[in-house]
Amino acid sequence: MRQKLFTVEDRFKTPGRGTVVTSFHSADLSEDLSEFKLESPIVLVLPEGREIMTSVGGVERFQTVRGKKGIGILIKNVAKEDIPIGTEVFLEA
Repeated sequence: MRQKLFTVEDRFKTPGRGTVVTSFHSADLSEDLSEFKLESPIVLVLPEGREIMTSVGGVERFQTVRGKKGIGILIKNVAKEDIPIGTEVFLEA
């Protein structure tokens, strides 16, 4: 069973670490991410329907200067260019 975490709103490369995908808190982002840990398996579902299986390399919650809350996930072994905006991120249970 898959749990939708969020839809990717931005992504960037962190040299030497991997790709970070981010989203601002919204209705589709669960506040309870207790099952969401390092190395948790996740599935990226691209807008055209293709799936990429990967895992979490790091998680960080953040707040913008305008007060919007967000989340960033470090994903290893997937290039920024392979994750378009609009990709859905699911926790694989």
